[in-house]
Amino acid sequence: MYFSNDDDMKMRNCLIVFLSLGILFLSVSIQAQQTDVFRIDRKKEIFLMGGGVSLFAVGSYLICHMNPPDQVKLDKDRIFYLDRFAVNFSHKESALFSDITCGLCAGLPIISLFSSQNREPVLHDIVMYVESVFYIHGLTFLSKTIFKRPRPYAYCLSESQNQHLDVDAVRSFFSGHTAVAFNGVVFAATVFQESNPHSPLIKPIWILGMSAATATAIFRVTSGNHFPTDVFAGALVGSCTGWIIPHLHNENDPHQRLSVILGNRIGICYQL
Repeated sequence: MYFSNDDDMKMRNCLIVFLSLGILFLSVSIQAQQTDVFRIDRKKEIFLMGGGVSLFAVGSYLICHMNPPDQVKLDKDRIFYLDRFAVNFSHKESALFSDITCGLCAGLPIISLFSSQNREPVLHDIVMYVESVFYIHGLTFLSKTIFKRPRPYAYCLSESQNQHLDVDAVRSFFSGHTAVAFNGVVFAATVFQESNPHSPLIKPIWILGMSAATATAIFRVTSGNHFPTDVFAGALVGSCTGWIIPHLHNENDPHQRLSVILGNRIGICYQL
């Protein structure tokens, strides 16, 4: 979820950092007693979580120091021609629906807590998901600060002299709601599929999850908050983070290994 109020954003970001670091500390202190599809390694988690936290921190700092768009420079004719129709949408109900569907998608990984009786600790999945959340938020924040793309509704408000655009109006690319939704869905479906390869629920989870994530993207466009290219990019990046993080922890995949070497030698090894 994203807030237009910078103070609320800072408080939320700090809360996520402290909770996530607490979860990381607990998880790496526990040794798994049973065979798990996904392996949590202390050195690997320090590298992955550290990278995610750093990306998140830098993105959070930069996005909180953005400036509102210059209304004088907003020109509909400069919008990518496939995106121009989006300036005609402005439905508050769609924005509310996108919050709901995004929340459902982001909460979908909770199914991993009940997916198998033979996988302990469940904190393995929580740590992986927290890492993916850090990366998707960090990438989203950085993208918004780099591109500074005005939202569709900004072009309509700029036509009225008595309305002022706030800083959130320049955070269009890419769609954070869409990225978070696809990250949650792809992560949950991937973890469930790898943990339960013969379950009849695999296809329903993929279909229902991707449908909800796609609905989030559509609602973000019809609400006037994003252009189609914003949600497309968000869906692509979110899907990548949702798949890559579990893939790097998959102990049953003989074709890949990610290892972090500390001590006499310091380095990162990724084996295909």
